[in-house]
Amino acid sequence: MSKQKIAFSMLFLGALGGCSVLPAAGPSQSVMESVGTSENTWYKVVEINEQTISVLRLRRPPSMTRLSEYKRAVAPVVGIGDVIKITVWEAAPGNLFNASAGTAGGIGAVGSTAIPEQVVSREGTISVPFAGVIKVIGKQPREIEQAIVSKLSNKAVDPQALVNVVNSAENSVTVTGDAVAGGQVQLGPNNERLLNAIAATGGIKTPVHETFVSLTRGGKVVTVPFLELTREPAENIRLSSYDVIGVYGHKRSYTILGASGRQAEIAFDAPTITLAQAIGRAGGLNDDKAEAKGVYVFRFEPADLIPQPFREPNLAHSDQVPIIYRLDLSRPEGLFLAQAFAMREGDIVYVANSSGADFTKLLRIVGTAVSPAVSAANVYSAVP
Repeated sequence: MSKQKIAFSMLFLGALGGCSVLPAAGPSQSVMESVGTSENTWYKVVEINEQTISVLRLRRPPSMTRLSEYKRAVAPVVGIGDVIKITVWEAAPGNLFNASAGTAGGIGAVGSTAIPEQVVSREGTISVPFAGVIKVIGKQPREIEQAIVSKLSNKAVDPQALVNVVNSAENSVTVTGDAVAGGQVQLGPNNERLLNAIAATGGIKTPVHETFVSLTRGGKVVTVPFLELTREPAENIRLSSYDVIGVYGHKRSYTILGASGRQAEIAFDAPTITLAQAIGRAGGLNDDKAEAKGVYVFRFEPADLIPQPFREPNLAHSDQVPIIYRLDLSRPEGLFLAQAFAMREGDIVYVANSSGADFTKLLRIVGTAVSPAVSAANVYSAVP
């Protein structure tokens, strides 16, 4: 064998020896195929097939209907800090409240006076001209009206009073968050629904698919996408006093790595995205590198929500269990499965490199080194 061939053979064998340490963007397909085979592994590998899709669809997402039943609004009972508006009528010829004088019993014989709104004091009282201080805490508007009329009966002509609770914590909800103007919304007799309260504060300010609504009631908090309130009538529940509604904007995203068109963190631009759409938004699979049989989705699943077929005793040590979903796109049915697999916020999609890609990478590295090596071999062979 010539010295030139010996030199080249030594170079190629050295390169093959370093094949296992070739630079890569992640685990190779051979490594990925071996994951999850050990009994002591702390993650679970699940094939994406029809059964997997069916099981995942059974998972119950957060729902407003899981909160306790709303309490029907009642006639407001006045409390400290409530805002009250009072209107007093007096029949002619009385003019205690500057009522218009006229013929007794005529339409023009009655005049009204609106007393400016006032806040119930810490002592639970309000003040009415000519009637003095009146205790109102714990009373309904009708009872307060009767108390005012009673105190004015000896001073005004056939007095009448109307009490309106303008702002009451007892029958109101709070709307807050960075996606709304916020404020306090009074509940009517029919108990307004979630969307009514949000609309009363001016509506949302963020894109629909980036808006989430949380409701706090009885120490429990449930958060759902805003679109669920419009798509599912059952989610647009009626409100109860002291409910706190949070409306905020949140950009969800997933990450795609490996032999895809591009590696990036990509934001959800729609309420729901399938695995097929997620890969498409990254430019698809890289024809020169990707192993179509090796598309993986890394996800943390809540332990109490993991479907029964996927549970194993050694995975029950944590509230969040790592799951690796594996999809074979080399077969036609894989494309349909990719369309049916729903992505979730925080998912990592990894496309494994094919073995051919590693060999191509090796040849490229060898090719880079061959030219100077061959030149050196030629010089070496020329030496007598």
